[in-house]
Amino acid sequence: MEAAESSKAEARSVQTATVAPTPAPDATQSGTPTPPLKAPIVEINELSLELEKLRGTRVLTLLLPLDAAMGPQVVSDIYDTLLNSYSGTQKLDVIVGSGGGDVDAAYGLAYILRRFAPEQLTFIVPRWAKSAATLLVCAGDAILMGPPAELGPLDPQIEDPALGGGQFSPLSIQSTLNVLKELAAEGRIDLCGVLTEKVLPLSLGEYLKSLDIAEDYVFRLLTSRMFKGEPECDHRAKTVATKLSRGYTHHGHFISSGEATSMGLKVAEPTDPEWRLIWRMWRIYERSEMERMLKAAQEEHDRVAHPHLKRGPSRERGAGETTHPGAMSRLSSN
Repeated sequence: MEAAESSKAEARSVQTATVAPTPAPDATQSGTPTPPLKAPIVEINELSLELEKLRGTRVLTLLLPLDAAMGPQVVSDIYDTLLNSYSGTQKLDVIVGSGGGDVDAAYGLAYILRRFAPEQLTFIVPRWAKSAATLLVCAGDAILMGPPAELGPLDPQIEDPALGGGQFSPLSIQSTLNVLKELAAEGRIDLCGVLTEKVLPLSLGEYLKSLDIAEDYVFRLLTSRMFKGEPECDHRAKTVATKLSRGYTHHGHFISSGEATSMGLKVAEPTDPEWRLIWRMWRIYERSEMERMLKAAQEEHDRVAHPHLKRGPSRERGAGETTHPGAMSRLSSN
């Protein structure tokens, strides 16, 4: 969601969407022809159609590359998909797999998805929807989570050049201020000076403001859909928003379906037939992503180890493959 997942990650998301084909099954000794390869996105689309029939909805898969962040480009591309393939949809299920990204992009995408799901918008989390993706799933009427699914805190992760490119949460600022107070009380003004030289006072205010922004976005989303018209709507939304933005000390905290429910979010588990389809989609996506990342790492290794080696042109993408920044975003026109 965050400055930590910078424009570098956003640019990477545009480049990392070529999908590796699944291994072909061995031909039998009887000479039966080997079935043609299916790209992972084709398999996922077929499973999506089964899920649509089972739930009586339209299904959009929003499974971003594992090494990419949600950003403005993702919003534009998802909108293209919705505009071209989901016009007239009333009930929409969005299968989300993302480690997070830009909180502003997630908030904007939330409202776009709502326009294509006036009757019912459900977010389905097979494995994770962390950080800004957690904000996104708060935009619907309900969230479906399986046993391994997790959400995450919304405190922005900020890159600080003084930390050598490292990241920190604005939640750590108060701890730092407490340390400075203790040092000042002990008369260690010299050490206070060393520490304060590392941080611009104006930056502290901006960092703390980012927590307010995340909290406000969640509050707005919950009061305008999930909790709208219900008793104590504002209080419930404020409780959840404060907990997600300020209530955790670790940005990677595993928020299970049970914890999300206890927090106040409307969370349910898919039925067994639904979950089997959803989990199959996730595993196909996950394996294809690992293959892609391993291939990219090997190519980078070869490039560095053999800089003078001539390389042939990259192969053309096969049917069903896409350069969409969300490699597994469904592109059907059912």
